[in-house]
Amino acid sequence: MAVLTADHFIGNEDTFRHVLAAAYKVASTDGVVTLGIEPDHPSTGFGYIERGSLAHKVGETAVYELKQFHEKPDRAVAERYIQSGIYSWNSGMFIWQVGRVMEEFRLHSPDIHGILCRIEDTLGTPRYASVLEQEWPKIQRTTIDYALLEHIKSDIYVIPVEMGWQDIGNFSTLYDILAGSDGANISQCQQPVIQIDTRGTLIISKRLVAAVGVADLVIVDTDDALLVTTRAHAQEVKTIVEELKKRNLDSYL
Repeated sequence: MAVLTADHFIGNEDTFRHVLAAAYKVASTDGVVTLGIEPDHPSTGFGYIERGSLAHKVGETAVYELKQFHEKPDRAVAERYIQSGIYSWNSGMFIWQVGRVMEEFRLHSPDIHGILCRIEDTLGTPRYASVLEQEWPKIQRTTIDYALLEHIKSDIYVIPVEMGWQDIGNFSTLYDILAGSDGANISQCQQPVIQIDTRGTLIISKRLVAAVGVADLVIVDTDDALLVTTRAHAQEVKTIVEELKKRNLDSYL
């Protein structure tokens, strides 16, 4: 099975399919495989994967031993990672056999393993929906890296790949993907949009929006909230979430 992420953009789909096919061949021999994105700048917003020795060649695809996962670094550390040439961004994509990963859950996260087994026992039966509803909320809120992958010591690999990948984690990245050219205005609106002397702005709304004399903004208008920020500050939207929680305004999340 392949674990993929819904909010990732893949620019080169042929390369993506090719790498998945190579990962499948490695996983078919009971390996655990992750895809590492070849970094093009020292990002502090992604986790990193450090690779070891070359382990396999599947056609032209190089498969390396996975040496270690690293958390999101500060700028200086990220720059060292890039200069070393042996680090990839952690894409969060994994390819493995179900039996292998269930055994790893049993060894390293027995609580999660027990819950998954109880759900599995009801697959295809009338009890499935009720058992899923009862058991799923019990699963510890954690990442697959913490719960499982950091504990696996053998037959775990990384395939570094360049495939036009972007993690659409903020509105600025969404703008970059949709714009096509620098300075273009992008709108996804149900009503007309008026843009006068406006450039580099993303507008998402159900209502008519008029923008005059602005540049490089993100304007997102929903039924109960309005967000206005610069594209340069789009990654800081998470601070709004924190502020809403402080003010007990969770209903807006």
